[in-house]
Amino acid sequence: MKNLKALMMLLIGVFALTVTSCNTDDGDHYYTLEEQDAIQAKMVGTYGGTLYMYKPNTSTQKYEVYHSLPTTWIASKGNPALGKDSLITISNFPINKLDSAIVISDKDNSDEAKTLRALRTAISKLPAENLECKFFVPSDNSYYTFNNGYRFILNPLIVKKQLTYEEKQHDVYFVFSMNSYVGEWTQSAMNNSMKFQMVFASFSIDKAPQSYYPSFSPKYLRPLIITCGLDKQ
Repeated sequence: MKNLKALMMLLIGVFALTVTSCNTDDGDHYYTLEEQDAIQAKMVGTYGGTLYMYKPNTSTQKYEVYHSLPTTWIASKGNPALGKDSLITISNFPINKLDSAIVISDKDNSDEAKTLRALRTAISKLPAENLECKFFVPSDNSYYTFNNGYRFILNPLIVKKQLTYEEKQHDVYFVFSMNSYVGEWTQSAMNNSMKFQMVFASFSIDKAPQSYYPSFSPKYLRPLIITCGLDKQ
C-alpha cells in the first residue's frame, strides 16, 4: 500500500526514533527474562504529555494532525513467574478517533461503502478507554541500550469491541502494528521521561485477526500514526 510506504518514510525522517528490526549484530547480547525484568523495573512510573493522532491528507498523502489531547501513560512491571507482562497503559485513549482509518469517497454508494459508513459511525460513538501495550528492550545493542536509557519495542494489545450497526451486532477488532515501532526512555537527575510512537494498522470484523489486512477491501483503509510525548510534526 502506498500509504504504508509513505508512513515508514515519515516515521524514519520526522520522529527521529529510527525504525529498526529486532535483529542485532553478531556479539550483541539478548536480554534474559531476569535482565528484562530489572530493566523494566527502572522504567516503572507515570509519565505525561500530549498524544497526537495523524492521518494522511487524501490529496497530498502527507500525514497531518487531526486530533490531540494531554494524557498520561503508566509503565508497570509484570511478573514473569506468573506469566504477567510488563505494560505501558495509556489513559483515556480516544479509540473513537480511530474511525478516521476508514476512508470512503462521497461518490461511493456501493453496499460495502454503506456498511463501512455504518461501522465508522458506530466506532465514533465509543468512549475513551485505557489502552494497554506490551514493551521490551531487545538487547544491549547500542541502539537499544545507551548511557542514560533504553529504546524499547512497543506492542499495543488488540482491542475487541461489540458494536451494533445495520441492525446486527458485530465483533470488531482494532489491530496495531507489532514489533516494528520504537519508544525511548531516558533517565536524568531531575526526572525520567518516556516517549513512543505506534501505528494503527487495521480492523477485523467478526473474526480474530490473522494479519494486518482488513476484513474488507483495503482501498477503504488508511493507517494512522499515534505518538505520546513526541513534539507535534
